[in-house]
Amino acid sequence: IMQIIVDRVAAGELPSIGTTAYSLDEIDEAFGVLSRGANIGKLVLDFAAQAAGTGTDVAIYPGRTYLITGGLGGLGLVTARKLADLGARHIVLLSRRATPPDEVGHLVAQLRDRAEVTIQQGDVAVAADVSRVMETVRRSGYPLGGIIHAAGSLADAPVADQTWETIDAVFHSKVYGSWLLHKAAEAVPDLQFFVG
Repeated sequence: IMQIIVDRVAAGELPSIGTTAYSLDEIDEAFGVLSRGANIGKLVLDFAAQAAGTGTDVAIYPGRTYLITGGLGGLGLVTARKLADLGARHIVLLSRRATPPDEVGHLVAQLRDRAEVTIQQGDVAVAADVSRVMETVRRSGYPLGGIIHAAGSLADAPVADQTWETIDAVFHSKVYGSWLLHKAAEAVPDLQFFVG
């Protein structure tokens, strides 16, 4: 029967179901219509109508250090390359690994052609590791300009299969690490940015 309906819609004999788009500013109205059953067809949220945020430009200075957690992961290395493109000359990559994996070693080498790149082994969710790295940056002679918290882990599973242990494993670097970095950043009054 489904094929008959599809064929009739394609032939123009049956009209397609209408779609009503609401902007994010109209979300309350959209849910009101939906809850009253007053809609005919589909209701969708249109994100395209939203203006992009203007953001604030941040200058990257060659005389400052930029800390990237998850520094040897894909996101960390892409971020490091972008910072180097913008003029960063002192980059600290915090990683649970002491050395880059073989598949990204060439990327670290390319970065080192353009900037002083230091790999600090540690876990961003361990207070002693964060303190040690922050002290290393402080003693470097190049003040901390920014922190990009790119560390994270995935434990994808259906919600019904999640346990506190699987959630806590994901929280470890992203949530607990963010908190420790936040607390450490309080001691750096001229920090330009912290992206978590």
